[in-house]
Formats: sequence, structure tokens, C-alpha cells
Amino acid sequence: MKKILILLVGIAVAMTAVACKDGAGEQQAASQTEKEAEETTAEETEMNIPNPWKDLADLDQANSCAGTDFIIPAEYSSNVTNYRALENEMLEIIFDFDGREVRVRTKIGPFEDISGDNNPYTNVYEIKSNDVMVTCKSNSDTEIALAIWGDDTASYSVSFENFETGEAQEMISSIIISNSIMY
Repeated sequence: MKKILILLVGIAVAMTAVACKDGAGEQQAASQTEKEAEETTAEETEMNIPNPWKDLADLDQANSCAGTDFIIPAEYSSNVTNYRALENEMLEIIFDFDGREVRVRTKIGPFEDISGDNNPYTNVYEIKSNDVMVTCKSNSDTEIALAIWGDDTASYSVSFENFETGEAQEMISSIIISNSIMY
């Protein structure tokens, strides 16, 4: 009788353990399903926000759409990968230099930082390029990550990916000369 009682208690304990485990598994599965549903809803919400940038076929279309009159320096025209515009607001041209990306933006109107780059930089300094003061930003003494400049008529920004200071300054100078920004 004692053996049967011990056997029955053992079976009851085993059944309780299995039932608790299945209940926890169901709770975990339900929690996981809710989490996945929330993530899916968040992704769907993000995907429903329209991209304000319009991809365009060439510089003429991009300038027309943005309301700008940007000129690409001849030496860089073969490196263009994309023309984009925010209608009646801003032009963006994306260049590729052997896997290193450069984004040039311009906007008609009084000077403002149009780069969209809010990263903190350890080096912020000004250079004079063709009589134009250009603010340069970087986290390195040998590279420029961002350059911004402008006047009362237009704003410019150039974001560089792994560009040595000298080659970045050459591109900045060419853009300034091609677009006749003078103070």
C-alpha cells in the first residue's frame, strides 16, 4: 500500500510539472506571438511613410524638380550614381569613388546646414577655398567627413566616406568654382 501511495504521489508530481511546463510554453508562445505582431505592425507603419526623395534620370530633371541650378564639375560627372530631389526644395547627387560614397546637397535660399548629419565630430574647423569659408567636420586629422558652406542665395553640403583631406578639398574647390559661389 505504501508503495502504491508513493507511486501515485510521484505520478501526480510528474503530471503537475508537465502541466506547468506546457502552461509556461503556451505563455511564452503567446508572448512571442504578441511581440512579433507588434514588430510587424511597426515595420508596416515605417514602410507606409512615403520617401520624400524623388530619384531622377539626370541632372537637368533633378535641378528642375528641386528648383536649383547646380553644376557638376566635369571631372566628377562619370562618378554620379544617383540624382535625387526634394520637390522645390533640395538637390542631392550621390557619387561613387571606388566604393567610397560622396553625397552633395544644395538648396536655394539663405545659408543653413542641409547635410542631415547630426553626428558629433571631434574636429570642426574652417578652411578658405576660392575665397569661400567652408566648415569642415571629422573625427580624424587626415580625413574630412562633412563640409558645409553657403551664402544668402544657396547652401551646400558634401558628405565624404573615407576621403583624405586633400582629395576632399579638391572636390570642394571644384564644386565652388563650378557653381560660382563667392562672398
